Amino acid sequence: MLRLMLIMGFLYSTSPLLAQQSKLTKVWESDTTLSVAESVLLDRPNHLLYVSCINGPASDENRNSFIAKVSLDGKVIDRNFTQHLNATKGMCILGDRLYVTEMKQLVEIALATGKVVKRYPIKDALFLNDLAADPATGSIYISDSGSEQLWVFKNGEMNVFAEGASFKNLNALLLQGPNLLIANVTGSFSSLDLKTKKVTMVASLESGIDGITALGKKNYLLAETAGRIWRLASNGSKLLLSDTSKDKINAADTEYDVSTHTLYIPTLFYNTVRAFHVK
Repeated sequence: MLRLMLIMGFLYSTSPLLAQQSKLTKVWESDTTLSVAESVLLDRPNHLLYVSCINGPASDENRNSFIAKVSLDGKVIDRNFTQHLNATKGMCILGDRLYVTEMKQLVEIALATGKVVKRYPIKDALFLNDLAADPATGSIYISDSGSEQLWVFKNGEMNVFAEGASFKNLNALLLQGPNLLIANVTGSFSSLDLKTKKVTMVASLESGIDGITALGKKNYLLAETAGRIWRLASNGSKLLLSDTSKDKINAADTEYDVSTHTLYIPTLFYNTVRAFHVK
């Protein structure tokens, strides 16, 4: 009984603290020209955001997707930085190149011009989704929401990095040192040891996770595609910070600026990007 009281006391003592330290305050929202905004990527050196916009259905037939450039105060600088893409989703930067997923291939884009440099088809890919770059090794990890495979691209070559049930319907990716954080469309959030390839379950949410933000000390913000933003504490406790699901405003592949504590949320079919200060 005493042990139960201690446990309950610990839970109740940490929850108010987590609530006091967790808050999202809206800073701005872009205009609605970002058609089906799926992913946001921060370009720190150039002080701007890239937004991948599906602009139509997430299908092989869609050739109207584009990448837009947006200022850090929410103004659309260039809606057509890169055009005529195929159901674009996750992005990453490696060197002077911007990479983005299409349905079944990886696209390499020159950051200086927005021009497509090369496409890398992935055999057997079904629904490529998110990207995570490792500048130290030059590797790019690629999730496939339609299979049980995690891909890796390095030195111009594409290979399966890991596969199996743990990688079924993968969506969000985030590199954290020697680990790759992975989340799928059913709400599972795990950590993959890149050396041993061991997968460790961290938490699970109500529905599919589209964005992962690391706040440090094993604290995270997790974005459900449905529109819920959660704060996950290192002790496993979860706090719902925002829920726009009833308004049918989604939360897709988020980005976080650690220097300003700003969370950027693409809203998919609401066609905007929203910026929030995280406390």
